[in-house]
Amino acid sequence: MKNLSSQERPTLKQPVDPVSPLPQVSSQQLLGESDILLIQHQGQQYQLRITKTGKLILTK
Repeated sequence: MKNLSSQERPTLKQPVDPVSPLPQVSSQQLLGESDILLIQHQGQQYQLRITKTGKLILTK
């Protein structure tokens, strides 16, 4: 898996909804041209993928 430098990492956008304090990032920013993204969380690896129908699935 390729480690992204801080300059290559997707930047979090300010929320579109000003009422919500949560940052938002688009799936396109996360996945880029790939259909799969590997995520490391607490020593475990997860896979975020987009299906042929456009749904997101997160699996361990």
